[in-house]
Amino acid sequence: MTRALALFPAILAMAFISPSERAPIRLKRGDTVAVTSEYGGEYRIMPDGAIYGRGFGRAVIEGQTWSEAELTLKRALRKFVKEDEVHLILKDLRRDVVYMVGLGHGSPELQPDMRLRQLLSNSAFDENLDQIKVAVFRDGKSINEAIVADLLKGDKPEADILLKPDDVITTTPIPFIRIWLTGLVGKTGQMKVPAGIDPYKAIAQAGGIRSGDVETDKSLQDEVHVFVHRGPQNFELPVRQDLSKPAFQLESGDTVSVVPPETRRITIGGEVNRPGEITMRGDHSLLAALTQIGGANPNGTLTNVLVLRNGDLFKIDASGPVGGKPLTPFSLESGDLVYVQRNERTYLVLGDVAKPGKVLMKDGRTYRLSDVLADADGLSGRGSFRRITIARPDSTGKIKVEQYNLDEFLKDGKLASNPEILAGDCILFGEPKGMTFGNVTQALSGAILLQSVNGARR
Repeated sequence: MTRALALFPAILAMAFISPSERAPIRLKRGDTVAVTSEYGGEYRIMPDGAIYGRGFGRAVIEGQTWSEAELTLKRALRKFVKEDEVHLILKDLRRDVVYMVGLGHGSPELQPDMRLRQLLSNSAFDENLDQIKVAVFRDGKSINEAIVADLLKGDKPEADILLKPDDVITTTPIPFIRIWLTGLVGKTGQMKVPAGIDPYKAIAQAGGIRSGDVETDKSLQDEVHVFVHRGPQNFELPVRQDLSKPAFQLESGDTVSVVPPETRRITIGGEVNRPGEITMRGDHSLLAALTQIGGANPNGTLTNVLVLRNGDLFKIDASGPVGGKPLTPFSLESGDLVYVQRNERTYLVLGDVAKPGKVLMKDGRTYRLSDVLADADGLSGRGSFRRITIARPDSTGKIKVEQYNLDEFLKDGKLASNPEILAGDCILFGEPKGMTFGNVTQALSGAILLQSVNGARR
């Protein structure tokens, strides 16, 4: 009867524990146990996981179940008393808690698998959540920091750490500074922001960039300028933050200005699809201006675009993107006059082809003898791939004539038989009856002379 009464507290404690929960319960630091024997007493499990007493000296029972700890003590006291006289009673099971200090305080019980976000969501704060910093300390060291608002919104998933018993969670107000915002922001004027904030977060808190086309046109946003004025110093920053570089931290009294892209008025004429005056914002390059008016029309060329500026004349090759050549950078200024000239690059095809005549050579395209034949819709009924004659002025202006057998390229891939065609060339397919090579040379020279008189076929 006496033994049953002695075991009653332990039995009562176990009665409130369901069978599924009994197995995981293990002793931990801070729990209090009682040993019933001649050498018994009440003992608290110390920080080293052990209890200390007469007879057994030191017994490490942290992490053991009730039955495992009782067996440990039976064995430790075996020399002094019989094992069936040694019993372990659970007097007090210490709760797993975390400690909150600062704006939120207390010792909430730690639930299984509780994370920081779950703990904070059950806490009441009087301050604005975006103005509170939370930090977690474990074993005296800081292991985690975040803004409460970011953590609760899920913006910082890496900060939502799994809590452990005895973690200390501090919630403290963030120090603030006062700055001014001007220009293309949702709300201008003085603003209170957290100390250490960068200009980009300050702009976001002020409603972001707000200005008509700039708000929707990503290309224009790239041309917006961000300035930070600090006393006599001015700092220019890109409109998008470079995350590979350290953040620029604002100081109290700074002024952040978001400046719109410069507007320039340009007049474009000549062989273009939509001539007239245009307004440019953001990218002020010649290529951007030509793109805005739809580029050159079929008769125009971008190889020698003229730009007139305050009495000075510039000749620019803007055909780079079309011809696969490096782009010639050229920035336009307000008041510039851009003129796209007529394409005068032609060659003349004659003889036994379906469509002879003068042909306009498009920008960015390389022409060879096989291309000439294809553009002429092939040979006529009596045409031949052999003895094709090309007349071309040399560096002195004298006409030189060469003959080629195109079939050597078509059959065997001989590139020399498929020469490149240049502006001003005259190509003759077939050799008229009764004409010698010299007669052909004279005829082609005359044909070249007539090119300036006849209009282009296409």
